[in-house]
Amino acid sequence: MAKKVEKTNLRSDDSSYEERLMVLVENLGDEIKLVAEGNLMLGERFDRMEQKMDGGFKEIRQEMQGGFKSTVEYLLHIDEEITQIKNDLKKLKEVKADKETLIIFEKRIAKIEGDLAECKNLCKK
Repeated sequence: MAKKVEKTNLRSDDSSYEERLMVLVENLGDEIKLVAEGNLMLGERFDRMEQKMDGGFKEIRQEMQGGFKSTVEYLLHIDEEITQIKNDLKKLKEVKADKETLIIFEKRIAKIEGDLAECKNLCKK
């Protein structure tokens, strides 16, 4: 069985009802201000975090670019060294150098080419 809800006569004392209503409205206004201030503080905090993150990403990007630059320079140096050794081998073959010297140079070239291939694979990752 449903309970019978009694309606109180809010108008019995109009001045006290209005006063209570005004107090409630003022309290509600204060609560809204607190929520708005908290929201504003959160927005400012997010802005500061975003600025820090942007700065961190720029530093990482610069470090990576520096690393890539030095890697490319190193690879170019290895390419130049391979070219020089190949030229030296051609000269040795023309002069009919001994086989031991040729074998040493060929091993050296093979090692450098292996190092170069390894560096290129690392750069791709």
